[in-house]
Amino acid sequence: PRITVLASDAGDTQHLLTELDAWRAKGVAFVTHDPTDEQQLCYAGATHAEQPLLLNRLLVQADVALPVTCAHATTSGHAAGVFHGFFPEFSGVAARQQEPAAASSFDVSARTSTGEASRFATAADEAGWLLGVTLVLHVAPSAAGGVQRIAAGPADQVGDELGPLVQDAWRRQAPGQAAGQAELVIASLTGDAREQTWANVGKALAVAAPLLGPDGAVAICTELTDTLPERYAELLSLADADEAWPALEGDDSPDAALTGQLIEARQRGPVYLMSGLDPDWVEEVGLAPVANERELARLAERRPNRVVVEGAQHVAMDAAGQPSRL
Repeated sequence: PRITVLASDAGDTQHLLTELDAWRAKGVAFVTHDPTDEQQLCYAGATHAEQPLLLNRLLVQADVALPVTCAHATTSGHAAGVFHGFFPEFSGVAARQQEPAAASSFDVSARTSTGEASRFATAADEAGWLLGVTLVLHVAPSAAGGVQRIAAGPADQVGDELGPLVQDAWRRQAPGQAAGQAELVIASLTGDAREQTWANVGKALAVAAPLLGPDGAVAICTELTDTLPERYAELLSLADADEAWPALEGDDSPDAALTGQLIEARQRGPVYLMSGLDPDWVEEVGLAPVANERELARLAERRPNRVVVEGAQHVAMDAAGQPSRL
């Protein structure tokens, strides 16, 4: 086929197949990247640290590669680069296993005024440069769960255009009295069914964590209808959570990472979940079901020192901030 659409998530591929099925008859192929399949990986070049950069073979061998990425805010005050979501998502397991900071940024103290490392703000930027990408398509999400703006063009120009917009829309400062002391963080997932995912639950938990005080509770408000795979649900249901960690070792899947997040969140304090799931199943995996807004309001009344974060899957929370609208 002359055009191949490569997605980093099977759910995205399925959605594309549903929405763009007619394009398959025109020769467009839809493929999901598998970081564990070494046959899918190809050498794209050597990084400034003289490490091999492996990316999906389709990207490296394509005549033209056009990354389509989603803009994200950061607590640094600068929006994530246009290649955020491109690397390490389309690389191998080793790159994806790194801590987020290591995978996305360089050690500033190790930079020099010359040399390749000084050209890039992040490792993702370097990956885009090594691949030879000259054009990108960047999407800024809206607070309502849709699209605020789409920009296409040279990477630096697109980043300059959408960066301030995304920071204004999605960077939040926690009230000073709540940072690290909140009794309750209510984090909601906005958007349609495509946004109501366990992966976004993990993002909401990450936003809530630095805000919570000792024994603080987090309530995730979703419209989830899909359960976790049985293996991970069974690990979460163990009476002794420490028994689950050995089973997660060596498991590089997103579901394993989320399971670890949920275990850590439960060890910090109660985790409440509003969803369309069976309440019995929610309880079995160690979460507390919330049936509706009325129950959520009663929960909030018992914990007056609280923070509400809407659209938590897109938010970058500055926990050291001053009082704000939240």
